[in-house]
Amino acid sequence: MNPKEFEKLPLNKKGEIVFPNGEYINAIKHDKFDLMLYRVATNFYEVWYNPKSQLVHDIAPAIHERLHLYSKVDLNNLLKAS
Repeated sequence: MNPKEFEKLPLNKKGEIVFPNGEYINAIKHDKFDLMLYRVATNFYEVWYNPKSQLVHDIAPAIHERLHLYSKVDLNNLLKAS
């Protein structure tokens, strides 16, 4: 399924694809949301989760130019040491 077809699906159908088949990669914070990155086959998806309401608001194909934001390398400790 290509990203445009995926985007047309209702939220529950998106979840039925991503959660049982996806590999959790990492999460970042954005405003009031936790953005969780999942990989399904060769596609990446962002799950927009609000921890306060405990609801998933959206599951969308990840924008490839933003994938670096999910890097597991924490540079903060390295910057403090220098």
